Amino acid sequence: MTIRAALAEATAALEAAGIPTARPDAEYLAARVLGTTRLALHVEPRRPLHGPARATLRDLVARRARQEPLQYLLGEAEFAGLTLQVGPGVFVPRPETEALVGRARAALDAGRGGGAPAGDGSTPAPVVIDLCTGSAAVACALAAGGGGLAVWAVEREPAAAAWGRANVARLGLGAWVRVVEGDLFTPLQGRGLAGRCDVVAANPPYLAESILATLPSEVRDWEPRAALDGGPGGTRVVAEILAEAPRWLRSGGTLLVEIAEDQGAWARARVADDPRYEGGTVDPDFRGCERLLEARRV
Repeated sequence: MTIRAALAEATAALEAAGIPTARPDAEYLAARVLGTTRLALHVEPRRPLHGPARATLRDLVARRARQEPLQYLLGEAEFAGLTLQVGPGVFVPRPETEALVGRARAALDAGRGGGAPAGDGSTPAPVVIDLCTGSAAVACALAAGGGGLAVWAVEREPAAAAWGRANVARLGLGAWVRVVEGDLFTPLQGRGLAGRCDVVAANPPYLAESILATLPSEVRDWEPRAALDGGPGGTRVVAEILAEAPRWLRSGGTLLVEIAEDQGAWARARVADDPRYEGGTVDPDFRGCERLLEARRV
């Protein structure tokens, strides 16, 4: 069987399973099996696909047809210019969350992350807390952008935290990112971070539990529920973060939280009613949906 024939077979199987991205998914899987790129598949369409490789591809296609996330099958996901390892037990980072990284970098670059001079006259490293870090996508993207940050990446679920630690190590960011396990700010207690943080960023679970059953199968049946379920109204974890973050932020520090598209008015009202914050805004994502809450510590 040639690559061309194998791709046609894989595409047909995925189309029959209702996968909307059947052709590109087939190409990604074939490229992974052959250790090449999607482009190379089209350069050598008559290259033979021998027995073991053909069997491996058919197995991957069958798993994708059962709605297993493509990123799990590939073992990686692209995010903010980085290639992150992902798999069962960790949430797949989405393009929408790249805006959170951009706003965090902007806040730091604008001088909100300078801090007071240390005793030796040097400027201490800006401190960032990344809550609900999962694969450590946000933490790694921020650290990889330079600036000598000290990033504390917090994750409650052990399986997800393991993926986060693996990404930090593989990307060589261990000098700047530390993954700790626990619920929100709890594992940061006693580390001298209260009132010192320049940015608190979070992509928490924010979906109302009532809609989880309506999610696409590849999300509902494969990705960890803990990364999705925000409680009855979807705001349980977001509300906890809003209530606790001022204790950790320095004056002028920035809070950034990804939220559901129907939570903008609620989030703005919560910030407006809390005298510890100022300038609460909600920015849209690339689809025009309200997505990113930004507020500053008074």
